[in-house]
Amino acid sequence: MILDLCGKWLMRDLTLGGEWTDAEVPSCNYTDLLKANKIPDPFLGMNENETAVLGDRDWEYKRTFEADDELLCAPRAELCCDMLDTVFRIYINGKEVLSDCNSFIGYRVDIKGVLKKGTNEISVIFSAPRPYAEKEMKRLNVSASTTGLQSVTFIRKAQCHFGWDWGPVVPVSGITKAIYIDYGGVTRIADLYVEQRHSSGKVTLCANAEITGGYQTEYTL
Repeated sequence: MILDLCGKWLMRDLTLGGEWTDAEVPSCNYTDLLKANKIPDPFLGMNENETAVLGDRDWEYKRTFEADDELLCAPRAELCCDMLDTVFRIYINGKEVLSDCNSFIGYRVDIKGVLKKGTNEISVIFSAPRPYAEKEMKRLNVSASTTGLQSVTFIRKAQCHFGWDWGPVVPVSGITKAIYIDYGGVTRIADLYVEQRHSSGKVTLCANAEITGGYQTEYTL
């Protein structure tokens, strides 16, 4: 079963302590602020000089969701995030459930122990990407050649966000792909690899599945 957490969220600038702004996840702070007419379009003229400072600030996204008996009684409840950009901490009902700093991978974490019946709150806090990257560059004491801000090599986010010869500096933060709760039985297909074997004009497909849980289960392909 899936509880979709995309849609309406609230977002705010944590560094300046700004007011909450409506957000529509998947999104990022730039798109949400642009929709709210709080920043100029960074792709027009020299507006990037005004908006690039957003990459020096921390941001928070939050929303509430309802947990019914079916969700609470499920043997498994996992928060799934397809892309979080980039340095983040996730809280559910005030308890930290996950933190990391890589926008190129998805995440899945057990949240069964932090859910409560009724209204729950999820909050995702993003640390400022530019200071993080600059700190990592100084820590490693390595320089890098790039067409944008030099420190982009030291953060796991899209390199073009820190500028390119064809685009502006837009160091975004946000929940940029789907976010949802996957719940149900303890057994699921965690990964699937299909190998092709070609011989004598025929193709044999060999499917290798990684199964979670401790039960024997039959699947029909």
